[in-house]
Amino acid sequence: MEAADKTRLGLGFEAPVSETALLTVYFKARETLRPDRLLEDTKAVEILEKLDVDLSRFQDKRMSQVGTVIRTRRFDRQTRRMLQEWEKPVVVHLACGLDARFLRTDLGRGVQVDLDLPDVMAVRERFFPVSERNPQIGASMFETSWMDELLERYPGHRFAFIMEGVLMYLQESDIRGLFQNLATRFSGAELHFDSVSPWMARHSKMHDSIREYGDDVRFTWGLGGLRDLESWHPALKYVEVEYYMNQELRRWGWAALFNLIPPLARGAKMVRYDVR
Repeated sequence: MEAADKTRLGLGFEAPVSETALLTVYFKARETLRPDRLLEDTKAVEILEKLDVDLSRFQDKRMSQVGTVIRTRRFDRQTRRMLQEWEKPVVVHLACGLDARFLRTDLGRGVQVDLDLPDVMAVRERFFPVSERNPQIGASMFETSWMDELLERYPGHRFAFIMEGVLMYLQESDIRGLFQNLATRFSGAELHFDSVSPWMARHSKMHDSIREYGDDVRFTWGLGGLRDLESWHPALKYVEVEYYMNQELRRWGWAALFNLIPPLARGAKMVRYDVR
């Protein structure tokens, strides 16, 4: 994105990758307005209207929109499951952006914590009031002070961490440190995240939306083997995976043909690890 475009956004984002938080809101808002929608998020529509940011250059990014909706739908379902089944659930949304997961999934029990960088949270606070059951934290996910604070604030609770649309932009060494810190502190936790393959990470400029950002934004990490993260910490255990491309084939259009090519069919995925 050109410097002039960043100025027009006027949102105070300090890093170009922070601006991708607007994309997920945009795609969920567009999905909400479809008669055959797979997800309904009226808050996303409201946020876009009030921010008045021109994202029309992304309106034909079919793959990004379908992928965003499938991913959000899975993590919403997982969130509801944990809130419903666990005794004292605390679900932490890392790099939450401007997502309204609490509003979509709240069952009247448990706690959902939203965390992102301070510049993103400064925009977020315009739309999401802080509450006891939906606290907001402005911090880097790589810091450990917020982890220790949560353990102190919610003793005896069971934690889950959802990392949506973020890890592929990060360095593996940072991701490894994050998972190690979580595994060391949060026994019994579930870790939910999405990932691309190493090949897709190397060719991120083929992504229909990422290429719009030029050299400012690109993928830097891809997950190879599904169990690769188990070597990072003895408590990390792979549980399950769900692939994007074998879902909602009608909505993918011609891209549904990727299912005939295993590396592409399984390149983008949503993964669950447990801390045991």
